[in-house]
Amino acid sequence: MMRYSKEQEYSKTIFVGGCHGVGKSTVLRTLLSSDSNGVSIEVISMSKALDELARQRNLGSIAELNKNDLARKSLQKELISSLRKSNSNFVILDGHFLNIARDGTIIDTNYSVNGEYAIHFDAIVVIVAEPAIIRERRIKNSQNLWSTDIDKIEAEQKGEISEAKKIGNASNTPVYIIENTDLPLAVKSFKEILYTLAMVDYERNK
Repeated sequence: MMRYSKEQEYSKTIFVGGCHGVGKSTVLRTLLSSDSNGVSIEVISMSKALDELARQRNLGSIAELNKNDLARKSLQKELISSLRKSNSNFVILDGHFLNIARDGTIIDTNYSVNGEYAIHFDAIVVIVAEPAIIRERRIKNSQNLWSTDIDKIEAEQKGEISEAKKIGNASNTPVYIIENTDLPLAVKSFKEILYTLAMVDYERNK
């Protein structure tokens, strides 16, 4: 077992990406319900948080905000900066790097990697799985909202990984890939990432 030995000065933000049906929400729910060893973790839906912030700024809904690229990128940066002031040790943002149409067509990317509105996280995690497994999950859980074409699913997943690495390289942010074919193992891998990011001493009891 590992335990953190001191407090952090600010909340660390972790962006978790991955295509629809890969099981991000399941991994994060399981992480939250598991033993945290006294570490506080907050999980936030990126789209819901942006929608709420947009309405507070009288910019309409997230759907309307997506039509205004400059305003969306400005709010993204504002949101991420504000989350560093959270009382939690870690704030995990559940989202997507790509804007995907229902038929699996990649429309555009969601985040800036350079310039005034370039975003920065303390870490980036991409949840992945075999395209065939993602297809099965989509058929079972998403009520045919997303494409079940294997080639398009594979393209989505490769696109998520590519954008994650692009942002990571531009901002010198570590990027981790977690395979979600075994849920307990995926959660264990996520915990190991948290331990690495804490950058503090810990005790290992066997």
